[in-house]
Amino acid sequence: MHRNLKVQALIGEIRTEKFLRYEGLEKEITAIKLTVLQVGQPSPEQCHRLRLRQQQLRDLVGNKARAYVLVIQGHLYNVGDKANKLVAWLTGRDRGKDWVGTIRDKTGETHTTSEDIAKTFAQYYERLDESRATFLDKDCTDLLRDVTLQVLSSEDQGELEEDLSEEEIGQAIQELQSGKAAGLNGILVELYKCMAKDAAKYMLKMLQAARTERILPMDMRMTTIAVIPKKGKNPETCSSYWPISLLNAEVKVLAQVVANRLRNVITTVIHLDQAGFMP
Repeated sequence: MHRNLKVQALIGEIRTEKFLRYEGLEKEITAIKLTVLQVGQPSPEQCHRLRLRQQQLRDLVGNKARAYVLVIQGHLYNVGDKANKLVAWLTGRDRGKDWVGTIRDKTGETHTTSEDIAKTFAQYYERLDESRATFLDKDCTDLLRDVTLQVLSSEDQGELEEDLSEEEIGQAIQELQSGKAAGLNGILVELYKCMAKDAAKYMLKMLQAARTERILPMDMRMTTIAVIPKKGKNPETCSSYWPISLLNAEVKVLAQVVANRLRNVITTVIHLDQAGFMP
């Protein structure tokens, strides 16, 4: 028992050390890039340091991915001859205490199947989205008639509407926060960071096509909604859960590109005292 506790403590220390190293590398890479952007022309030392840190980060992420693969392979080997356990593990049925097993709809009827539970949540959130406003469009027009809104200059508008480039997509990929859950397609941000150059090239083609056709691909317009239980609340009611939309990494990259562009021009139309809700 005592030996198991020591092993668990050691594993915890190793994981913490790896996380801090990962976080430190990301911060250092970002700091180097910001310095290069401010100076304009990077020095050979900065280029060497940036390449070295990026390689160290890729090695760290690659080792983590290989470790996950070994864990999955080991688990498949352990339960491979036990059909029930294997199916339960692959389908994710053993989800622990956070798994929603029962939910009640607005009429009080109880649902226990995954399909009915998902439908009940969907109906609940649809009702929340319904507008309860009683004012008319004319009231809004009258309210805003005398309000002077700031307008972007033609130069700033042109900067926002410039064609996308592989460089800014690659920069957006590296700026995304790691350690977040994947979206509907199951692709993690860390994967794109490991292959940022190739990912940026193919993502640019996809976004250029979407701009030409004036519509994003279907998987970028869909999301997975995960629910997190609120402490001390009735687990059988929809209002007892926090909904979180798990977006695909491609959507996050596009949002980061837009945010980076807005950051360069937004100070001309937003007051300097504005601190919240800024890109």
